Amino acid sequence: MELPLRRAAAVLPEALRRHDRVLAPLLGIASVYGFAPYGAWPLTLLALAALFALGASATPRRAALLGWLFGAGMFGRGVWWVYISTHVYGGAPAWLGALLCVALCSYLALYPALVLGLASRWQLWRSRAGWIAVPGLWLAAELLRGWVYSGFPWLSLGYVALDWPAERLAPLIGVHGVSAVLAASAYAI
Repeated sequence: MELPLRRAAAVLPEALRRHDRVLAPLLGIASVYGFAPYGAWPLTLLALAALFALGASATPRRAALLGWLFGAGMFGRGVWWVYISTHVYGGAPAWLGALLCVALCSYLALYPALVLGLASRWQLWRSRAGWIAVPGLWLAAELLRGWVYSGFPWLSLGYVALDWPAERLAPLIGVHGVSAVLAASAYAI
């Protein structure tokens, strides 16, 4: 029995795989539109599924790069307010506000890079354990991101559930549990 991500990676057109370094940050940017105030949760789900499909057909190094590019697009679009808060309200020079925002987004992008790199290194895309391990890696990365250096839990996938049918699960499993459900759903796609 062929696994879903392997099948998706085989179907993914060669042109998209050739331009995966351009597609990954665009998918990251698109994923932000599932969060409030936009509420387009299917876009987040499909963007993550497409990222997983790209990662499934890549070497571990390439998958980590794609994860980082996805994260750079996602956090670049989602935390641009750091520039506003440091420059406009904090009084820092514009160049310093931009530098701090770029540094923060580059750091935060390491977490999706870690997920895709490890999933490819451990060949989780091609194993039955991937159904649990890939969403588990995504969840672990979100938990680490919310804890390391006193944490930055902004843009955890579970917050997409505000307008999603899975919002009923939030009181039971919390935002990180919903993140795991969303990551598992993306893996299933």
